[in-house]
Amino acid sequence: MKIAIAITTKDRLEFLARAVTGHLNHMPPGANYFVIDDGSNPAVEFDGLDSNWHLFRFEENVGIPRAKNKGLELAEEWGADHIFLFDSDVWPIADNW
Repeated sequence: MKIAIAITTKDRLEFLARAVTGHLNHMPPGANYFVIDDGSNPAVEFDGLDSNWHLFRFEENVGIPRAKNKGLELAEEWGADHIFLFDSDVWPIADNW
């Protein structure tokens, strides 16, 4: 089973940091994460995350629908069987969510 989790964000780095921590603490085995930065200022950057985390950045704000669609596109290109869409202010709080 290939699980993809797409997280969209814009100008909410503090929330995104908490979301990443929550997901790291409760990752489904083998899941891949796609963070879509919708033109944040400053830009989202990753340090120290493993190869299961991918970042896509729009240079300018394109809006929630287009950012969500990009998450779906990236997950489908990766070959996901199951796709979950999250915002940067949402994260799991327990295993087996």
